[in-house]
Amino acid sequence: MSTVYVSLTGYDYATFERKFKELEKFKITEVCVFLSALNHAHHKYVFEKLLKSKIKYIPLVHICDKTTKAEIHFFRKNFKTKYFNIHNCSLKDLDKYGEYAKYILLETHPEVVFNEVLFLKTGGFCIDVAHF
Repeated sequence: MSTVYVSLTGYDYATFERKFKELEKFKITEVCVFLSALNHAHHKYVFEKLLKSKIKYIPLVHICDKTTKAEIHFFRKNFKTKYFNIHNCSLKDLDKYGEYAKYILLETHPEVVFNEVLFLKTGGFCIDVAHF
């Protein structure tokens, strides 16, 4: 059986606040999280809200080049996150993720140039069908 997850995403506090209220209203406990559009300085706010929420499982988090190893650890530890995806053009320093690199998937779509070197150092790739 396949599972479809809703996503928690936004560009600012207000958007995330509305999304958290929707998740609570519909008693949703499993979501994907897209942090890439949110200013990195505001990620702490989302992390604090997640810890206070009823969310138990986050299978995938869309990250950006500013995402830290500690942030990946936070999701793996608190929400059993299995995968993290990133645009390969945004991945400037894979080595900073250390042992977590194997959980990072390179997002690819028609406008992305495939990078075999990065592919072999990560957990693989994912295809963003929204770009087709």
